[in-house]
Amino acid sequence: MINDAKTFCRLFYSSTFLPISYCHYETSDIIAFPFCMDHFSPRFLTFQKNPDYFVSDSHGYYGFVESPEHDYCLILGPVFSTSVTEDIIHTFMREWAIGSEYRVKIAQFLQTIPSLTFQQFLNTLSYLYFCLNDKPISLTEHFRPADESSSRKMKPEL
Repeated sequence: MINDAKTFCRLFYSSTFLPISYCHYETSDIIAFPFCMDHFSPRFLTFQKNPDYFVSDSHGYYGFVESPEHDYCLILGPVFSTSVTEDIIHTFMREWAIGSEYRVKIAQFLQTIPSLTFQQFLNTLSYLYFCLNDKPISLTEHFRPADESSSRKMKPEL
């Protein structure tokens, strides 16, 4: 279990270059590494489980991991599985309502994020969950589509 989430996030970013943010619910504090990622879309309020993720319009992966006491969460991302193109930069700036005067800074920021496959992203999310909650999760069980298990049960045996 992590006792100092802010230091953990700083060290995590320093060692991986994956953007990560600490969000404290009661105080509404957001501490982001790097510091340019200090605000979030309302879509972050729609996470259904712990951990969880979503894929944005710019094809960035964002992950959510909540602390055991439910007093703070960590947000991982954006993370991309491909090289960041001009189209991704443009879409990212539009979805975050970032003015064109910041285009060069945003492009530099996005292009320094290491590319991860979706599986690597989920493994990183699983690792963060383990660090916060001191228990592992099975990615295949945790992220199985809700209807997959029932559809398997509905198939007739041949």
